[in-house]
Amino acid sequence: MRKLLMTSATLLALAVASPALAAGGAAVGGTVGATTGATAGFFIAGPVGAAIGGAIGAGVGANAGANVDEDAIDYARHHRIASVTYDGDLRPGFRVGHGLKLYAVPSDDRYSYVYVNGAPVLIDNATQTVVWVDG
Repeated sequence: MRKLLMTSATLLALAVASPALAAGGAAVGGTVGATTGATAGFFIAGPVGAAIGGAIGAGVGANAGANVDEDAIDYARHHRIASVTYDGDLRPGFRVGHGLKLYAVPSDDRYSYVYVNGAPVLIDNATQTVVWVDG
């Protein structure tokens, strides 16, 4: 029972920290993903689980935010619009509501953008999820 509680607490702590750290790019995301996967794997299945979890986590973490086009980021940064207020920690992977007014990125129809709490945020049009937050 104690092992289960420790595993749950560790996974919760890592789940909260990982998306924010992974948003920095592929190198940071891969490192954070590997650490998260290895730790979770170790608590669940011991040393073998740590090796497998680390490898899987590195791949997943490296892909978080790594495929966002720099032109889309530059466009959002240089075409400021009215900012909306969000009381919380906005991270990649969050799904946006239908009532939020999004603005097109003309050079890349995969993305729209919005300013939240004064910072540009890119949204994937196909999934309506946050893929990049400046900061």
